[in-house]
Amino acid sequence: ENEHQPPPSVISKKDAQSQATREYHQTQFENKRHLLSLKYKSLQTEIRATHEKQDLYYLSLQENAPLSIGSTVRTPNFSSGHDYFEGQLCHAAVYTHCLSGDVIHRHHSLAALRKCISSTQETLSREVDEAFRRALRVFPHQRVIKEYISHVC
Repeated sequence: ENEHQPPPSVISKKDAQSQATREYHQTQFENKRHLLSLKYKSLQTEIRATHEKQDLYYLSLQENAPLSIGSTVRTPNFSSGHDYFEGQLCHAAVYTHCLSGDVIHRHHSLAALRKCISSTQETLSREVDEAFRRALRVFPHQRVIKEYISHVC
């Protein structure tokens, strides 16, 4: 029966010391990794808290401030660092992605077309209003006015 069992493994003193040294270094490495992980998580939490405080601070500053479009980055063209849009916006939109040049061109073309249509509608409305007022002066009778309105509308 003893012949079938493998002989007990015997390692040399040098191999035992080498193995102990590896195990020691592995344990030291794992301890340092764990400490670094805890420090990293702590710093991450601290940074998040700082950002949240800063966000709340800047939101409180901007609560009643008008929207600014532009930048405060100094460039060769704007040495003061202030390059803000000055004017009025008619329509604004927020996108979650970058717009292609074609999409921007279509938006601009549609806006110009709407402006043209709006201008034409205003002109027509003024002309109809003037014609209606002339009709009232010339034909103050209700029957004529009703007929005129039915033709215009």
